[in-house]
Amino acid sequence: MGTNIPEGIKNIYHESRWCFVYGQYSATIALSRTIIEAVLKDKYNIVGNLNEIIETAKNRRVISKQTAWYANKVRLFANKILHQARSGKENEAKDAIEHVRSFLEEIYL
Repeated sequence: MGTNIPEGIKNIYHESRWCFVYGQYSATIALSRTIIEAVLKDKYNIVGNLNEIIETAKNRRVISKQTAWYANKVRLFANKILHQARSGKENEAKDAIEHVRSFLEEIYL
């Protein structure tokens, strides 16, 4: 991860990766969602629910359409965990980490 990424975001990203290593897939996904929301709210002062935030970021061209799609995938994975008490799956957690990495690279690198 690049040096332009705020330390707090970098720490949460690394923590999400460790959660994945230890099989804590729900935590991996929830932390991935947190990163997306925190970055878009804090860096770009976008408000609303996460779906609205991602859409606004895409419309403002803060993120590409592809990155918005990735962010929405992470949001949907997290919604199942956070709103339906469903456990995260390994493949979803792996995708979440990869999508967040792409998201962070687009924003900060």
